[in-house]
Amino acid sequence: MLTLAQQFHTGFVVGDLEGAVADFETAFAGSWTPIETVPLQLAGPAGRVDIDLRVAFSREGPQRFELIEAVDGTIWEMSRSPQGDASPPHHVGFFVDDVVAESERLEESGAPLLHTIDDGSGAVRFFAYHRLPSGLLVELVDGRSRPGFERWFLGGAFPGGGAS
Repeated sequence: MLTLAQQFHTGFVVGDLEGAVADFETAFAGSWTPIETVPLQLAGPAGRVDIDLRVAFSREGPQRFELIEAVDGTIWEMSRSPQGDASPPHHVGFFVDDVVAESERLEESGAPLLHTIDDGSGAVRFFAYHRLPSGLLVELVDGRSRPGFERWFLGGAFPGGGAS
């Protein structure tokens, strides 16, 4: 069962990643990771999708912001608001001890799996996106990756192995 203590970020999809990082830096005290381009092979209901996902995270925590550049035709598609080139919060991300078991639990509760890494096995790997019946997107991230993310937030190398 997920707990709020496991939540580590809120993700936003943006049209201009560099501009959004600048906006967030101006609005909120703190610093940001470098923008990373992460090649992903995703499995989902529509089959395999290959994308390059561009992301940046706020460094300070424990709750962080994740900015993701919009990718048409994916769950990271831009949802424009009437106020401009911005979207409402896109998802909440949780570190979990057993991403496979938690993903299965969410599916059984009526929250379908939307995307995970496609390694050819058909199994959930590294992360999983689910849509709750209320519409909220939840990202499960393998808790074993937490030390790598924490090093990245402190200025180390990007952890690789997938993205948020």
